[in-house]
Amino acid sequence: MQCEQCQQLILTDYLDGETNDTQNREIEEHLSRCPQCKEFAHNAKKITVEPFENMERLQPSPQVWVNIQEKINQPQEQPDVLAGFLDKVKELLSAPRPAFALATALAVILMIVTLVPNKGNQSNVARIDPVEQIEYMASLEIYEPDENGYYETDIEEYFL
Repeated sequence: MQCEQCQQLILTDYLDGETNDTQNREIEEHLSRCPQCKEFAHNAKKITVEPFENMERLQPSPQVWVNIQEKINQPQEQPDVLAGFLDKVKELLSAPRPAFALATALAVILMIVTLVPNKGNQSNVARIDPVEQIEYMASLEIYEPDENGYYETDIEEYFL
């Protein structure tokens, strides 16, 4: 038996007396050969069992056992499958969905960030000297329409 398995059995079954004879023999054999597990078993017993050994054992009132027995003997009602299904659907529809709420909050924040103008950067946006604008507009060629009313520009030829 390995130490990990032995320690697991000590904590779960051995100290409670729930192991069978074969398991008891294997654990005791391992404890006789392994000082670490022997110390582990001693400490586990000291911490988990010994504090409760000298305590007074309380007995519940007889009425408690009568109530338990009545509950056990009560005829069990067959659950209504349709009502159970409808309850599950209602629960699903009314239950808060954290992922959906988070996605909605992020979408709202994204819309606010993109749609609300940033006043700090407005003064730097599209700052062009009016004189430069006038000079640029004056430098553009002015196309006169031909006899058919076309301007004969590349864009016009492309779209028409």
